[in-house]
Amino acid sequence: MVRVEVEGGRRAGVTEQPLSEIVRRVRDGRLRTNIGTTASLDDAVAAFNSTERRKGKTVIRVRP
Repeated sequence: MVRVEVEGGRRAGVTEQPLSEIVRRVRDGRLRTNIGTTASLDDAVAAFNSTERRKGKTVIRVRP
C-alpha cells in the first residue's frame, strides 16, 4: 500500500494497483494532465500571485 497525504493532514490509503493503472493511462494518452505552470518552492508565492491568466494547474516542485 502507498500512503498519500491529502489536504488538511489527513491520510488516505491508495493501493499500488490503481496507481499503476493511472500511470498506464497517462503513458497511453488516455489520461492527460492539465498543468499550466511549474515553479520551485521558493517561487510559489509569485506563481500563485501572477497577474497573467493561465490555463491549467500550478505545480510547485518541492525537490530540486
